[in-house]
Formats: sequence, structure tokens, C-alpha cells
Amino acid sequence: RIMERGSRTASRMVHHTQKAESTNDPVIAQLIASVKSLTEAVSKLRTSDRKRGRSPPRPKSKSQNRSQGSRQSGQFCWYHWKFEKRITPPQVATTKEGCLNSHLFYVRDKNSGLNFLVDTGAALSIIPKNKTELGRETSSVTLQAANKTKIATFGQETLTLDLRFRRQFPWVFTVADLDLAILKMDFLERYEFL
Repeated sequence: RIMERGSRTASRMVHHTQKAESTNDPVIAQLIASVKSLTEAVSKLRTSDRKRGRSPPRPKSKSQNRSQGSRQSGQFCWYHWKFEKRITPPQVATTKEGCLNSHLFYVRDKNSGLNFLVDTGAALSIIPKNKTELGRETSSVTLQAANKTKIATFGQETLTLDLRFRRQFPWVFTVADLDLAILKMDFLERYEFL
């Protein structure tokens, strides 16, 4: 039954289409002629394009070749390629020098030149005594390292860190008898780096 119904509907559709073509309405006749001429034009373009094939690419000027060659060799973005001599390297955070497998995270302050170890478990942010004014007296506050050794402190100092972002970051540090500058995790949270 479905097959019979489908064939009857198809025969009506074909008959209806033939009926539209055979009408003598001038508007429809003009539309049919336009469609036929457009179809012929498209088919001519397709065949001529196939015969002609693709034309060889035009040679580029020497200045284009030279500029693209230098850009591709460095693999930098346009900004770094254009201003490479006037910008500072994009490196802000590193691992300890010489240790490729290190899990330590450092940030470098441009103002002081200090490398700060970012320590998630540190109670204080610390700068070494030898990196500040030498005439400091020992403070009553004593720190204790993880291995139970005592660490003398020498008060506090406010530093303004320049981490090569568009702003400066003031932070209060404890001056201690250490060789390493430590930046506690609160700094990253306070300035919304996390």
C-alpha cells in the first residue's frame, strides 16, 4: 500500500511540474529562461576552470620574503618580531637554575633582582639580611625551620615588587638570616594571581 501511495504522489508531482513549464505565463517563461542561462554560464565556468588548471602562484616581492623569513625562523608573534630589541623577555617564573626536574617555583623581582621562592607553607614572606641595610639589630622574634634550626630575624621591610606586569606590588617582608628570599602564598592570593 505504501508503495502504491508513494508512486501516486510522485506522479502528481511530476505532472504538476510539467504543468508549470507548459504554462504560457510570460513571467514564468522569463524566469525559466534566466535559470537556464545561469546554469549554462556556471557549467562553462566550471569546464574552463578545469581546462585551465591552477595558475602558478605569483612571486612575492623581496621585502615580503625577507620579513617572513626572519619571522618564521624565530617563531615569535608579530609583536615580539617587531619590537624584539625593545622588550624584556616574557619569562617571569622559573624553576631553580640547573634543575630541570625541580618542583620549586620562583618569581624574579625586576627592582631588587631577587629570585623569590613561592612557598605554599611559609608563615612569612622573607628577604635575606644581606640584601637589605646592614645596620639592623636582631629582633626578639625567632623563626624555626622545618629541620628545627633557629633563624634570627631583623625586623620588617616593605618592598615594591616589579614582576613585569603592568603594575607594582607592595608587600611587607620579614628580614631574616637566610640565603633565600621567600614569598608566601598569601601574596599570590592577595593580588589575585590564583
